[in-house]
Amino acid sequence: MEFCCPQCDGSLAIVHFPSDEQTRAHAGGLTGQEAEGLERRRRFLERFDRAALRDPAELPELDGDALELLWDFVSEDGASYTIVRLGDRVVWKEPAVYEGAERFEQVATILKQRYAERLRDLAPTRASHLYLYGDQLSAPEKVERIRRGLRG
Repeated sequence: MEFCCPQCDGSLAIVHFPSDEQTRAHAGGLTGQEAEGLERRRRFLERFDRAALRDPAELPELDGDALELLWDFVSEDGASYTIVRLGDRVVWKEPAVYEGAERFEQVATILKQRYAERLRDLAPTRASHLYLYGDQLSAPEKVERIRRGLRG
């Protein structure tokens, strides 16, 4: 976890948490609640790995010369998802990543590869803000920078 200055975005402190591998290596010392959290994270990472957008060829063909896509968020059956939409049409759906500005950039890059100059925007909906920005104070500006890049 990094703590940054709200004025200049300079790093003030970094807290290093153990990796999943380090935590699993010491699983015998975990409380029941900690072990359950580790298992939930493992299941999420497996779901994300199966469903994450990786290749432009996974995306459908879309009609139109100026595509303005939406980055949306929904909860279904106890799980959270990021949905990329064109109007009401779902273009892509994958498990939502908390503090997902980096994932937003990855997906925007793949969308740009697929739709080229036709992609004009990837606009976050209000429903997506919590998961997209989380506690990262610099995330909204990062997302805006990516969007400006899409708009040219």
